[in-house]
Amino acid sequence: MKRNKTSIIAGVLILAMLIGVFGFVGPLYAEFSSLDKLEQNERLISIKDNSYVYSDISTHWAKDGILKLSYMEILEGFPDGSMRPDRTLTREEFIVMLVRAIDLPLADTNAQSYQDVELTRWSSKYIAAAKSKGLLDIYSQSMMYPAKTITREEMAVIAANVVKNVPISRPSRSFIDISASYKYNDSINIVTSLGIIMGMPDGSFKPYKSSTRAQAAVVIQRILDLKSPDSNVENNQLI
Repeated sequence: MKRNKTSIIAGVLILAMLIGVFGFVGPLYAEFSSLDKLEQNERLISIKDNSYVYSDISTHWAKDGILKLSYMEILEGFPDGSMRPDRTLTREEFIVMLVRAIDLPLADTNAQSYQDVELTRWSSKYIAAAKSKGLLDIYSQSMMYPAKTITREEMAVIAANVVKNVPISRPSRSFIDISASYKYNDSINIVTSLGIIMGMPDGSFKPYKSSTRAQAAVVIQRILDLKSPDSNVENNQLI
């Protein structure tokens, strides 16, 4: 019994020390006030740690973003050791990644968020959480086709809803394929002004082009970087 008490006391002391060193990680952007999950994780692990090695990203332009999200258990590789960064991703895959990254509490409800998102679907609670925060207003109120490939336009509008209250200090960009009457101009202005999505090298935005896993990883990384004191959003990589 004495040994058990000693173990309990030791455990409490260790927990207190850890809390004192690292603090609690609060929800990020969810009520959208909080602290920076990315910075917290970078205190604990190094980007040079070889425990996450993928066979197909060693020279990929999005390597750092992919690795950071992997460390944070937001983006997973495949059983064969690959990441497949240029593979397209679905609407639900992007939403699940984003909800995990910004620490939105999962919805606890028995009501379907969309008619085509059954409560038993793997992404159901993530989609419901994002919808309840107004992040998915680009989709209809009844159907969202979760398995459909997500476009750059959709990714931009959803990302803009996450960061719409972040102060903007830089001008937005113009694109050769985005007209003044484009429906989602406000969203495009937000994400480009904050450096989250920069457009393509030829000056286009390509709103209807499918998004890749690498692009999604970098978009989410840049959203997280907005809350980091070591933010490096101003890089030259266009996506």
